[in-house]
Amino acid sequence: MPMIKQLSKLLLISILLVTHSFVVSANNKPMISVFSINTPKLKLKYSEIMKNSVFHALIQRNFLTQDGNKIYHKYVYSFKRQAGKSKFHSIHEVVTNSLFKDKIDSELIVFLKLNLIEMNKNFLIVDMGAEVYNIAANNFLTSWSIPKKKIIFPTSCDKICKNLKMSSNIVLMSNQLGESLGNVLKLNFRENDNNKSFVKKYKFNISGLSTNEMLSFTDIIVNEFPGFVKLINKEHHGSQHKWIYFSNANNLKLKKWLNIALKQLDLEVGEKVDLNISNNFVVINKYPKTFSSGSKGNPKKFN
Repeated sequence: MPMIKQLSKLLLISILLVTHSFVVSANNKPMISVFSINTPKLKLKYSEIMKNSVFHALIQRNFLTQDGNKIYHKYVYSFKRQAGKSKFHSIHEVVTNSLFKDKIDSELIVFLKLNLIEMNKNFLIVDMGAEVYNIAANNFLTSWSIPKKKIIFPTSCDKICKNLKMSSNIVLMSNQLGESLGNVLKLNFRENDNNKSFVKKYKFNISGLSTNEMLSFTDIIVNEFPGFVKLINKEHHGSQHKWIYFSNANNLKLKKWLNIALKQLDLEVGEKVDLNISNNFVVINKYPKTFSSGSKGNPKKFN
């Protein structure tokens, strides 16, 4: 009975960790999507325990995280299921899937790989590692692995005993993997070093600008902003404009450059337009030409 309680507690902690997949990154680090590669021989709960433990380790290092498996399942797997294809997937299949790349908000994706090598009924080896890709630039960045772990079960160890021993070892190993990945990514991400910056995905929402202002504004951010990669998914409804903008500029630099660009168009931020950048969302609203000031009232009585 104590073993069942311990296992339940372990799985509960794992579930609670995934609810904290979205956190605010105070240091403007890149958003990371964590994706566990599932195989037919691997129990799903072990993949989930590994993924959630890595989540926890990255969150503790102030990285913004996202569950890649949930997004893939929601937007891609439904089509695979309709086509009668396998629910399992390779890294290449995920990073090259245009629908998945369009729906995901992260700049980086960490693929977690877990392999359980069963030697006999009472002895197996756990092999765990990760590969990191820049999803926006579609290129491999780095890989990392930790030493293999040999797990020996006692002779009297039943199914519950083995599950508990496996789960606890996977938590310890994946915490170690997450800590190593966090340290590697921190070393490779320099906020003030453009050569080591990751491509970021910004969602623009602009309203109120005239056609000429929009044309001039688009020309500046595409042709003059350093670090521009691409601009996609343009939407236009009246004076409302939406698009996705890829750049290796961080939030602070982008906001500074947007202020300069808008001022160049005689659209002073705070006077004629409102500019807000939060994580990967950019909102620009032009104030109406005239505001109703209301009646003067009786300031002597109501002051």
